Amino acid sequence: MPEIARFYGIVIQMYFGDHPPPHFHAIYGCHKAGIDIQTLARIDGLLSPRARGLVIEWATIHQQELCQAFQKAVVRSDRQDRTFGLISTLLALPSWRTSKINVHPRPLTVQVPTTCAHRACMHN
Repeated sequence: MPEIARFYGIVIQMYFGDHPPPHFHAIYGCHKAGIDIQTLARIDGLLSPRARGLVIEWATIHQQELCQAFQKAVVRSDRQDRTFGLISTLLALPSWRTSKINVHPRPLTVQVPTTCAHRACMHN
């Protein structure tokens, strides 16, 4: 499932070709909830009151973009490159980039040293 936003440890995701009503999934720790985009009501699952408040605040700011993204995700659900389609759609929306609490997913780069810096290591 494509991750469309991450903030304060909360992950926002959206399925491709998902069932109505238009909604997204919010994950915080081991809790997960589906949130209706139109009403911002919880469809299923549970979140802590603090996490739920942050999700609703974020969704209020991005409600129109979320509707557009859900519609485009449903239309594009038959494509093979589903993840790229939704992410590129979301990043193309101008107000998506200017959110106060939205942090865009960035590729994780990990640099692995070729030799160990510890003197006692035997695998240099």
